[in-house]
Amino acid sequence: MGSPITHALARIAIYAVFFAALLACNGNTKSTPSTSAPSTPNASSSTITVENTGGDRIQEASVTLSSALNGTSPSGTIIGTQHTGFTGQATFNGLPSAGQICASASDRGYVATGACRQPFPATFTLKLSP
Repeated sequence: MGSPITHALARIAIYAVFFAALLACNGNTKSTPSTSAPSTPNASSSTITVENTGGDRIQEASVTLSSALNGTSPSGTIIGTQHTGFTGQATFNGLPSAGQICASASDRGYVATGACRQPFPATFTLKLSP
């Protein structure tokens, strides 16, 4: 059996923990589910521009959209592959509305590059370096 002082200190400690917990939840004892804003969807179509580091557009570069990248190479689900036209651009339609989309580009004489975005924008530029 402990002393009355020990019992009093133990009670004070218990009350302190109780009131600290009560203050932490602002006195609200109800559990309210969190509501987060809906995520922004991907663009339904996207025009990918391929440029060199000097800003010049590259014709006939290979552009692939996929669900993931392995380094700079497309992996996961391949959404589509196109070559850029004389404008240095390729347009992809019917993109998935949700989830990450990755764009990768390659061309002879350049180091391949890639990047992933969620949500994926309607316009995107990839820069290839020599």
